[in-house]
Amino acid sequence: MDDIWCKPVEGAVVDVWQCDAIGRYSGVENVTFDVASLRVTGVGLDTRGQSFLRGHQVTGQDGAAQFTTVYPGWYVPRLPHVHLRVMQQGIDWTAANTQLFFPAEAEQTVFQSEPYSARGPNPIDLRRDIVLKGDQQRKDALTVDLQQDGEGFVGSFEVAITAL
Repeated sequence: MDDIWCKPVEGAVVDVWQCDAIGRYSGVENVTFDVASLRVTGVGLDTRGQSFLRGHQVTGQDGAAQFTTVYPGWYVPRLPHVHLRVMQQGIDWTAANTQLFFPAEAEQTVFQSEPYSARGPNPIDLRRDIVLKGDQQRKDALTVDLQQDGEGFVGSFEVAITAL
């Protein structure tokens, strides 16, 4: 087996974006959905030109990038998640894109605190999430391992990428 496998990638760009505590993304026209049908019902807040809760880091020699952020809020028709893209520099048009999820226990804890609690519990469960569509195995594979850290959480997630 070639020794290039399973080595940290220095200089990869790790890009993350997520919604805020009340389910709004920056940089877009946020749309609204009907909770029963999961169909688009209109346009919500226009945040084009804003860039909150979006950022990137370049991996160090150890292949790691670190982010500090808020817990993403819920919005219909999704479970809370963070978007993640890893791009290798020097390789044309190569990127790994995914979404990361969180343990249900963390969601229950977070959504009982302000400003999350003002919206109530997430009406979307795994079965109704329009991306996961009930796939527990997929959610488990993309769930960040979280530990309580003071009033918040700390977690990690390892991404393996290959060049084409």
